[in-house]
Amino acid sequence: RALVPGATSLVRSTAMSPGGDSDLALLDFEGVALRTELDHHLCLKGYCVLDSSLEEDVLDDAVDDAVALKRAGRFQPPPQEIVEGFLGPEGSREYTWLTATDSEDYADGERLKAVVEQLNSVATDAAVHCGYLGQLRCSKAAVLRGGETNDEIVEMSEQDCSMWLQTFTTAKLMVIFFLGPGEGTLELQPFDDESGAVVITSRSGRIVVLRADMLQHRHVSTIDDYTVVCWITAAISVGARGWNEIGAPNMPVAKELLEWMKERLKVIASLEVEGKLDDSVPRAWMQLAHQSYFRHEKNPIAIRGDAGHMPGQWDPSVFWQSVNHGVDYVSEIPYMRWDHGEYYDPTPDSWMESLTYRPPTFIKTTVRHGQYIDGVELFDTKFFGISVMEAKGMDPMQKHVLETSYEALFAGGYKKKDLMNNYIAVYTGCTNPEWNYIDREAGACSGTGSSQAITSNRTSFALGMMGPSSSIDCEMSSSAVALMVGAAAVATTNSRRTESGGNCSASIVGGVYMSFTPFMWPRFNAWMNPKGRCFTFDENANGYVRGECCASVCLKPFAEKVDGEFVVPDMHTLGCMTGWRMVSNGRAASLTTPHGPAIQECLHDAVKDASVNLLDIDSIECHGSGGLLDDSIEASAVAAVLRGQKGGENETLVLGSVKANTGAQCEACGIASMLKVIYNIAYACNAPLINLKTLNPHIELGEGAIVFNTESVAFRGRSVFSGVSTRGLGGTM
Repeated sequence: RALVPGATSLVRSTAMSPGGDSDLALLDFEGVALRTELDHHLCLKGYCVLDSSLEEDVLDDAVDDAVALKRAGRFQPPPQEIVEGFLGPEGSREYTWLTATDSEDYADGERLKAVVEQLNSVATDAAVHCGYLGQLRCSKAAVLRGGETNDEIVEMSEQDCSMWLQTFTTAKLMVIFFLGPGEGTLELQPFDDESGAVVITSRSGRIVVLRADMLQHRHVSTIDDYTVVCWITAAISVGARGWNEIGAPNMPVAKELLEWMKERLKVIASLEVEGKLDDSVPRAWMQLAHQSYFRHEKNPIAIRGDAGHMPGQWDPSVFWQSVNHGVDYVSEIPYMRWDHGEYYDPTPDSWMESLTYRPPTFIKTTVRHGQYIDGVELFDTKFFGISVMEAKGMDPMQKHVLETSYEALFAGGYKKKDLMNNYIAVYTGCTNPEWNYIDREAGACSGTGSSQAITSNRTSFALGMMGPSSSIDCEMSSSAVALMVGAAAVATTNSRRTESGGNCSASIVGGVYMSFTPFMWPRFNAWMNPKGRCFTFDENANGYVRGECCASVCLKPFAEKVDGEFVVPDMHTLGCMTGWRMVSNGRAASLTTPHGPAIQECLHDAVKDASVNLLDIDSIECHGSGGLLDDSIEASAVAAVLRGQKGGENETLVLGSVKANTGAQCEACGIASMLKVIYNIAYACNAPLINLKTLNPHIELGEGAIVFNTESVAFRGRSVFSGVSTRGLGGTM
């Protein structure tokens, strides 16, 4: 009877009646003939029954060897979760692993060794000729003692679960060698439950090879009977991203183990919260628990929508794809902004000779490169109900923030009518507009049109939102601080605010910087690179070039509390913010110099706030502004705090910075880095760090597994934790 669904006989019928004779005798077949017959029966029926070529006295002595192992205390009852993977509840009372027969330490009995060698020989023949199942390998052999499982509860450890789950998930064939001495019955039943069962008589010297990934197998025997088994498993395939691709398990025992693993991860997460978790839990399980569950008091903040007017395109996803291909967006100053030839002087100290900073008087700079976005003059006045006269007096940064804010809210599930009188917060990282430093017509609305505070307030007004509204200026960390404040506005961690109904239903967080004049360039020339690029983490690092960006994200709680229980809404989520921290340099070497201990404290506390382990962090999007000293301090501090501990040499940490592609986008640095990280996670890939040829010699990485990826590299797993680090000129990070 063919048990494998869809199997048909094209050669001859070999149907076997229950309890009938064997299909093959090892005395009659060997080599290619044996492999051919095995292949035929496995394809036809899903199993093959063979008679051993070992003498009867050898088999009797093998039973005596198994009994000796029992007396030596080697046998142990299996955990209940894996009984079905062995030979069922009536044939898997106890088991023990056997030492490899080619080991110098083998001492399990010479007759039992002969049985295992024949078992391995049959397994090898089945594996070699069943190559259509993929690359196969044979597991260790185990001796099973028959009879019903006892009532003793055996606790399964995390290590055992990992081992058995890998075995049963990848098992293709199972080879069973019945030692006896008594007889029993082996029942084979397809997983699909559409075909009838086949019952095979088990007796001393009988071998059964079966498709473990298609047939349920149960053996009925007594406590005096012994069986030797092994599995032929497929090598875990590695996908294009380097991940293990096991696929959905077929065997019921594998599904049961997966359920046990999920429940165990929940227990591990609970014990960690209660402070009762010991050190016996494997590192991989701790990491998986952190990736699977969050603490109730640390409800993650979900990024539900995003929008950006980025260099080259107005789509953050397309922007990331270009960064992933290593696009360099820095160029010479476009003439559409200003004629930079009037201000550029390659003499190294020319910027120090500037008499004033007000064009068109004497302004000089050694830098002639930057990164600029297209369409700064475009704006949809009608959609936002703004008159043409008022729009003429508006700073372009206000216009673009207004557009990206609505686009992000729309992506987060809001329509224009939903926003009116809604308690939604608005936070924008921006600075005093350069719009104030250029010659233009002063209209009736020029006061509000060029105010830094109004940049956020106008978004709230135009869309009718009544939540907190504030513009934040911390230099290059402005939008990162706005992200943190925006996340805090919707977080449910403040019980008093939650009880009083003060939480915002959502927050729209943005960052914007646009350059319209070289007015400020002499002031920042000391930090800018005359070569016109950000050589982040490179030995040629000598400063940054300025870049433009306007981007916004819509933040909401990841889970909503309904009737006292957390419920995750069915909404699109780009990523989640799980922890954050803001500090200042304090009393460092100077006001503008990075402070290593402050960076370490900020990172450590952010990871602690996320309730994860330092080794769980997979990548950090660094500030990386291209300064020789600044980069070395930051990279060394990150390496010390995240990988300067036991196990740090085994856990890869990727460091990168988008500023190598775009320059320093000033107050929009944090939001630009966040968007890169979001799409790194969405595409499961670390975008490369360009302009890195030789590593900054001042960077001290210690023994940690630190990677500066100069090409696109996949994450080490399907779920990751990534960090974003930014720092303002005055030390806010």
